Amino acid sequence: ARDGFNDPDADGLESRYEYQYGTDPFSADSDQDAIPDGWEIDNGLDPLVDDSQLDPDGDGITNLQEYLQGSDPQVADLGIPVVPIGIGIGAIVVVVIVVVWKRRG
Repeated sequence: ARDGFNDPDADGLESRYEYQYGTDPFSADSDQDAIPDGWEIDNGLDPLVDDSQLDPDGDGITNLQEYLQGSDPQVADLGIPVVPIGIGIGAIVVVVIVVVWKRRG
């Protein structure tokens, strides 16, 4: 059987790596910080510690925000203007958040 090669929690880590890192192979987020274990490991974070509010690159963007934006928590991002744009349609209001940023380098 190739049980160590599956990913039952779909967090991007095969079970053999879950055991290696000490994470839970049946929980996509072992530390319950809203960031999947696989993403934390791929980005140099600790999947066993709630580090969602930390900012290792000092750019003012937390690890959770970096995850949600798809940016690198180890590389400082320069200027992230968030521009809300509201569009009203009768009683329905649609709000779109536009995020623009430049990467240093």
